[in-house]
Amino acid sequence: MQPRNRLCYLFGTLIGAVFVLVYRGPFWQFVRGYAGDWLIVQFLYLIARFWIGVRWRYWLAAGIFVLSILVEVIQYLGAGIIPRNFLTEVTIGSTLDPLDILAYAVGLVTVLLIEQVSLARLKPHEG
Repeated sequence: MQPRNRLCYLFGTLIGAVFVLVYRGPFWQFVRGYAGDWLIVQFLYLIARFWIGVRWRYWLAAGIFVLSILVEVIQYLGAGIIPRNFLTEVTIGSTLDPLDILAYAVGLVTVLLIEQVSLARLKPHEG
């Protein structure tokens, strides 16, 4: 993915994050709970890709996935200890939800697929 496209995608994830934070309509809990998790791993990936080369993208995605699982483990082990306020809810959450792990995985697959399509477009057509 070219840096310009990555910036556009990054900007889109930020707009999505703001939407997730302010939205209070139908399916609010789904949007807040899972769309936010889907977006955050994409955001982390895009930020890291400014410094980490394309050949390491799968290792980067795996590292972000492990970090995400670590956050879920902290939520599990710290149940009842983690204060319930806006800052902790937005950064680490407060309770373990196995579906969060699925949302992380889908978010990483999404960004990797989009990057793969973008890279395929950059390659000269053979034949």
